[in-house]
Amino acid sequence: PIYLDNSIRTIYLIYQSVDDSTIYEVIFHHFKRHKVEISNAIKKTFPFLEGLRDRELITNKMFEVSEVYYVTTW
Repeated sequence: PIYLDNSIRTIYLIYQSVDDSTIYEVIFHHFKRHKVEISNAIKKTFPFLEGLRDRELITNKMFEVSEVYYVTTW
């Protein structure tokens, strides 16, 4: 969704000179603050998770674990 892409891009531009741990904290708090809006915007789980993986916001291992969990619980 455009909302997520623009938000992440904005966060990145603001904090590009800050160390990685701070950036991840900011992104985590952004997702936490907007979790209802984000969850309502996500219609399918894996395009969203693939986007996070492609942008290196989650690792391949996290993606694989999520995929296995999703398949075994649904």
